[in-house]
This record gives sequence, structure tokens and C-alpha cells, in this order.
Amino acid sequence: MMRLVKFLAKLLVILVALVSSLIYGCNALNRSARYQCEQERSHTGQYIGETCFLPREYGALFRLYEARTGELLAERKYIEPEPHKNLIWNPIFVQYDLGATENNGVVDLPPTWLDRVRAKLP
Repeated sequence: MMRLVKFLAKLLVILVALVSSLIYGCNALNRSARYQCEQERSHTGQYIGETCFLPREYGALFRLYEARTGELLAERKYIEPEPHKNLIWNPIFVQYDLGATENNGVVDLPPTWLDRVRAKLP
């Protein structure tokens, strides 16, 4: 009985990892197919914000770059029928999704270490 439980637990872990990898891979492929991108420089000139359409209906992608080096600092995927609206640059954040509620739709300036790590992932 204990062997069966261990086997089923291992099988469940493998299945969850496989499904998670498949979902992440599909999202990465979707993000790589962005089109009609528009860029806007921050008021200080330190950052560049980029908004793009994604292949799926109403999908949009926001990317934040360091202007001097071109390094990708943060990336967000969001639902927006018309993503090419002006970004709102504030000294402590940039707002890319004007229809978002609460603190959604913003990236802190400078981006957090977690934003920077996530931006490095495919």
C-alpha cells in the first residue's frame, strides 16, 4: 500500500511539472510572436517602455528597458483591446495598463529584483 502511495505521489509531481512546463512554453511562444510594437521614452530618459500586440485576441505585452544599455528590466502580459495608449511615467512607477485596478498595471521604478529575474526568463 505504501509503495502505491509513493508511486502515485511521484506520478502526480511529474504530471504537475509537465503541465506547468507546457503552459509556460505556450506563453513564452505567444510572447515571442509580438507585433506592432511602439516605444516611449521616460521623461528622465532613463527608461524605454514598449507596448505590443500579442497573437491572441486582446492580448498585449509591456516591456521596460534601460535606455542606456537596452537591457530588458521587466515584462508584463495583460488583456487590453487597445494597448497603444500613452504610458503614464511617474518618478516611482510607470503605468502601462490604464484600465487596471489597484496596483495592477504598473511597474515600479527602478524595477524590483524579482522583475529583473523574471525578465531574464524566456
